[in-house]
Amino acid sequence: MSIDKDVLKARLSEIYFTMNELQRLTSKPFNQLNVDGKYSMRYNIIVLAESIVSLCMHISTEVYGKTPTSYRDAVNIEKIRGVFQVEG
Repeated sequence: MSIDKDVLKARLSEIYFTMNELQRLTSKPFNQLNVDGKYSMRYNIIVLAESIVSLCMHISTEVYGKTPTSYRDAVNIEKIRGVFQVEG
């Protein structure tokens, strides 16, 4: 099994785009955001989480031959393997 570079590029592109969008949205104080801005922030957080999990699942399955059973499992497998570093 091997990593599909197109999947990797697509997920990373989604992650970078949503992070940039969230950075743009959070440049204003939260109480100055209108309803659309708040829902946009919420949507982008969901997209970011799904993109990270999708990336983790792809790596886990293709590289380690391990199929995660949940979103949490997918991220934990990569955290344990050192793919992601957790700060704090």
